[in-house]
Amino acid sequence: MALKEQTNGNKGVGIVRTIVTSFRLILQACKKKELLFLAVGLVTALFPSALLSLQKEFFSQAELLVVSPSQAILKKVIKALALWGGLWLLSWLLGILEAYANRTIPARVNNHMIDQMLNKISSLRYEYMDTPEVYNKLEWVSKELPNRISQVIYSSLGLITSLITLTSVGALVLAEDWRIAVVIISGTIPAIILMRLQNEEGYYQAQWEAPELRQQWYVYNLFVKRDGIREMRVGQYSGYLMEKWADLSLKLRNHRYKFIRKYYVFNLLSNICGYTTLGIALWLICRQMFDPASGVGIGSFVLIYGAARNLQGIMRSIFYELLGLSTTGKYIKDYFELLELDSENLTGEEEPLPKHADIVFENVSFHYPNTERLVLKDINVTIKQGEKVAIVGENGSGKSTFVALLCGLYRPQKGRITFAGRDLAESLGLMRRATSFVFQDFGRYQLTVADNIRIGDMYRELTESEIITAAKRADADSFIQEMDQKYNTFLGTLEEGRTDLSGGQWQKLGFARAITRQEAKVMVLDEQTAALDPISEAKFYHDFKELTGDRTAIMISHRLGATKLADRILVFHEGRIVEEGTHAELMQKGGLYAEMYAAQAQWYTA
Repeated sequence: MALKEQTNGNKGVGIVRTIVTSFRLILQACKKKELLFLAVGLVTALFPSALLSLQKEFFSQAELLVVSPSQAILKKVIKALALWGGLWLLSWLLGILEAYANRTIPARVNNHMIDQMLNKISSLRYEYMDTPEVYNKLEWVSKELPNRISQVIYSSLGLITSLITLTSVGALVLAEDWRIAVVIISGTIPAIILMRLQNEEGYYQAQWEAPELRQQWYVYNLFVKRDGIREMRVGQYSGYLMEKWADLSLKLRNHRYKFIRKYYVFNLLSNICGYTTLGIALWLICRQMFDPASGVGIGSFVLIYGAARNLQGIMRSIFYELLGLSTTGKYIKDYFELLELDSENLTGEEEPLPKHADIVFENVSFHYPNTERLVLKDINVTIKQGEKVAIVGENGSGKSTFVALLCGLYRPQKGRITFAGRDLAESLGLMRRATSFVFQDFGRYQLTVADNIRIGDMYRELTESEIITAAKRADADSFIQEMDQKYNTFLGTLEEGRTDLSGGQWQKLGFARAITRQEAKVMVLDEQTAALDPISEAKFYHDFKELTGDRTAIMISHRLGATKLADRILVFHEGRIVEEGTHAELMQKGGLYAEMYAAQAQWYTA
């Protein structure tokens, strides 16, 4: 599915829909005990009106007691006071349960939504990652989600309880003097409009900042991550990057100043509306107090004054809750839009693996999302089960894109790819299970050594001996044995006491992962020796046949000496397969492959 236009979609976000969504998430994520505490919290929203009524009763009876003392009136005063104090104590006790619910419910909903988000990201069609609109939205939603979910739950619950309190207290005010109720309620309309504008500005500010902040933090990370520091120091271009950082910071700061100015203007105007409304309400109260014909006594005065202050606080809470919901509601909407994006269809994942897994490209052409330039053009090739195929070509010739389509990361706009006789779109799960991969940008997982290897085959439980065997075959066991905790050593730099590896060592672990998948019919190797030293690389080529066995092996390599191991070589140029054959056949032909091979060979000739 395509994402809707951001601006139009976000303007249509409804607060009611956000509240309904919030309660649906609460019901999905929370336990019965927490839902009970939530219900108690909603009931306590009626307590302010009940307390005001008891206050009025107490002061009215106290006034009568002063004017006309009697035992009966004294009992009424004591009864009203007891009920007033008892209800206040009950409200305080139930508030403890409500506070517990307010802490636990947002946390549970937050975990529930993050679980859904991670599951979605893990299955999202990969091509969305090349769509800036989706990637930006994914970035700011995942970044803001933990904080925003708590806000939206608090705001939803707060708005419901505030509306219950507003209705009950407002009814008391209406019964006393309808004009005060009209003044307070009508005075909120311009304030709500102003807060809506304020809220919209905040949301679009966050949208605008997302790509700018990503670029700024990218520059920042060049200074603090090991991969960039060494080259920066030697190359002495830190000054240039500092200028980039300063330019981005200035751009962000200027844009934020404009937003802050607007924010405080809206806030000032909203406060003026609120205080003007309160002033008019208090003026009406005072007029009635000095009008003997109004019949307003001390009890009515206490009720109206207390209710006016209460309503002011309630309306202020509603303002902030509306502000929060109007802002966070957009994030919730964006969140559900991301969940609605198409996922990969891993059909066939549970099926038995085929005996023969031939791979066929039929008239395949492809261009990346948001571009029109064809990266692959009319590719026709069949790779038989067990065949060793090398893919070579200049940079940008389409080699990695060919492998990406083979792995099902993208779908061709034209043509068809089949795996074991079935369309790849209908057998993606089967292909993934039957294929092991070693990518050029191999994963460096900050887990234990054993876990780095174990995740290579998630379709079964690997034994310790299988993990060690895979490491030995990948020539990784020797450096693992030198570590203090050996296969239980935590890798990376997340915290003190971990062990970081060289690029070649990480690549060997990546190859060990690929080896663990025993059922694999196909092994895809993308620059599988790029990070290895010459001796390790030579050993890999020497053991190549044994390591790949009867699997189909598809390897991309810029080092053309490795192509002699292949049964067939595919030469890519400008998105097409321009030559095909064995090393000897292509050298005899004297075409592009022979030219590239000769260009490399001259540096190895004494």
